[in-house]
Amino acid sequence: MANVSVPDPFSCYDPTIVGYRYVAVAWGSVVSVVGTVGNILTLLALVSEPGLRTGLNVLVANLAVADLLYCTGLQPFSVDSYLWLHWRAGATACQAFGLLLFVANATSVLTLCLVAISRYLLIAGSPRSARLFARRRVALAAAGATWAVALVSFAPLWPVYGFVPKVCTCSFHRERSRPYSTVLLGLYFIVGLGCVGAFYFLIYRRVRATAQALRRYQRSLRGGQPGVPGQYHEMESGTDTGITQSSSDAATGHSAMQQSCAVAPPPRPREPGAGGGKEAAGVTRMCFAVFAVFVLSYAPFLAVTAGDARAVAPTGLHMAAAQLTWLNSCINPLLYAVMNRRFRHAYRALLQAGPRRLCGLWGA
Repeated sequence: MANVSVPDPFSCYDPTIVGYRYVAVAWGSVVSVVGTVGNILTLLALVSEPGLRTGLNVLVANLAVADLLYCTGLQPFSVDSYLWLHWRAGATACQAFGLLLFVANATSVLTLCLVAISRYLLIAGSPRSARLFARRRVALAAAGATWAVALVSFAPLWPVYGFVPKVCTCSFHRERSRPYSTVLLGLYFIVGLGCVGAFYFLIYRRVRATAQALRRYQRSLRGGQPGVPGQYHEMESGTDTGITQSSSDAATGHSAMQQSCAVAPPPRPREPGAGGGKEAAGVTRMCFAVFAVFVLSYAPFLAVTAGDARAVAPTGLHMAAAQLTWLNSCINPLLYAVMNRRFRHAYRALLQAGPRRLCGLWGA
């Protein structure tokens, strides 16, 4: 009887991607290093910078922990599997990798939802709801809940986690996990992303309406007409700015006007004056950037996965789409540095302090 060779269940060898694998290895190594350094700096910045020690930034720290788990704990295994075109860590490690991968992703989605909701409440909510995520205990409980919900959601898939040659990594088996996995992905990546997008859209509308009202007030000042009292201030989180209505009237006869337009120029020079609209626009751009990068990094992979039900698309296309999702785990610290002054200052202080500052924080 002729010997029948049994396919290696942990091999992703394909003649079409033998050369491409080195691109994947290089890109994966960059993501691992940049993501590890960036997210560690983010966590250290949140600890060392007094202006960033807020309840809301607990959620930012939670997002950094999820990204750090992927970049430091999981990404090296992906790089190794692409380098050898083979998963070398064994079946149990493959199952653990798949579980942690989706737990980290689900935690990121849930945290992004909470951040979007909290930012909207800080901009448009009542004072009581705006203070909800400002309390550290509440924020810590919310952060812990994201991990618990993610783990409970994806733990039942443990028996069907395995190596997927199309993307050269460990994930759940596409056919054996249905329909449970389809429902989960729909909830997290369609409903979850839709939630994030909806709240950032509401933030955009609120900030735009505020900027327009502020410009109308400034025009009324130039025309010699009375304006609407109020206050424009920086949010407690250290990562946002928001606009709230003044607690008292500065002049009589304007209460009805305040109800329709809760915006006014700042009473003190140190607060944003003519540049308030620019600062609000900067917050909108930062909110949109976080959301847009998440969508752009995952949309191609979800589209390829959903559109290639018969698995006839080239292996390289599946791999390239999967590798684009790696971007989301390392990009957030760069967005914070570019778009937020307090994070940028904290990063610079940490880098300038060097090993002595880091050792001091470690020993504290």
